[in-house]
Amino acid sequence: MGWDTPIRSATPPRATIPIMSEMLPPDAQANTHPVLQPLAESEHSREPSSNENVHDQEPEILPTPPTSSEQWPQALPKGIVFVCCDDDDMPRIFAENVLLPAVDADMSASQILGSTYEEVAGTPDLIMALAARHGHDRVYGIFDQNLTNYHEGALFGTALVRELRQRGFNGVLVIQSANDETAAEREYIAAGADGSIGKVLRGGPSEIAKRLGAFWVRRQLTNMTTRAPSPA
Repeated sequence: MGWDTPIRSATPPRATIPIMSEMLPPDAQANTHPVLQPLAESEHSREPSSNENVHDQEPEILPTPPTSSEQWPQALPKGIVFVCCDDDDMPRIFAENVLLPAVDADMSASQILGSTYEEVAGTPDLIMALAARHGHDRVYGIFDQNLTNYHEGALFGTALVRELRQRGFNGVLVIQSANDETAAEREYIAAGADGSIGKVLRGGPSEIAKRLGAFWVRRQLTNMTTRAPSPA
């Protein structure tokens, strides 16, 4: 599979998917997505009032980046490149028809994988190549935890996460699993994941986008705090 191949599902294209549309909540019918809002105006960026002496003011200081997720907008930027891996057809269909459109993903560069063992095994190489092309913060991986429907053997989402972190990938990696209890999520995070989402994504597209956006925000904060300072 070439990395320039547009997004595709493992199943033949379908004009409509009645079952999926019946499962969607009412807000799935509205073509509205969270919009990235500007940060609140800082004290340093406001315009001086008419009775202020501009020359008496201190030099302008650019606002510092936010230090907590509450200060960040909770929507993903548009055009994120997603790589989704699942060994079942239905999650791949859902990703292509609901999940990625809900977050305004880059549909031409995103990849939905898992129909073969080779696709999943090659995911780390693919993500590193996409990160080199688009930037680590523009690539987002969502991996099924138990990738077992292959004659060649089983693969695990946490193993993909560990390999990617060891290779220096610092974009968002999320585990998708039926087991999304707190104890299981701790294991996923210990492996290097940013969090987990369940197989049943409640709340409709807007809630899905908000949750994925929160993981993206947290990753940006993590990268900011761990990045080495620039030499003087």
